[in-house]
Amino acid sequence: MCGRYQFYDNKSISIRHLIAMAKSKMPPAEFGQLSLFEVFPNQKVLIGAYDEKTQRFGSAIMKWGYTRGKGIVINARYETFLSSPFFADSFPCAVQCSGYYEWSKQPRRKYYFTSETEPVYLAGICHQEADGLHFVILTEDARDAQKKIHDRQPIMLDKEKAKAWCKDITMPLSQFSLQNRIIQIAA
Repeated sequence: MCGRYQFYDNKSISIRHLIAMAKSKMPPAEFGQLSLFEVFPNQKVLIGAYDEKTQRFGSAIMKWGYTRGKGIVINARYETFLSSPFFADSFPCAVQCSGYYEWSKQPRRKYYFTSETEPVYLAGICHQEADGLHFVILTEDARDAQKKIHDRQPIMLDKEKAKAWCKDITMPLSQFSLQNRIIQIAA
């Protein structure tokens, strides 16, 4: 998966409500730091997470990418993240969004992937760093049309499966990954 996704595309009513609620509850300076449209690594966004204390699914501000060591890691392979010491202190989260971007190699072209399910949730994991919560997006082997563009794809879930994922990091995500992906050439 590439390093971009679309948080809000001016269409999703639920994301519009989420933005309005965040704007009403957050100080203007903090709200102004959120990336609300095309999201790049190392930007702050609203992410869905399960709060063990309240036992409710809600949203938190997180930064995209683990910044351990010299570089930044923005994705993790679903097949191996649980056995990797790098992700040992991670817990599940869900990246609510309108879709994500991918680039083909030949010819070099930007594609936008979304779904009929609105909004979609990309499965993720997160952990605490010195400057707050950080997340990465979980990927799986690409299937169907995505395979022609890139060999990996984010695990895309509907709202109910995203909530279930946030409660149980051992949930078998691949069997719930939405495959009815709509592909468009991006502008």
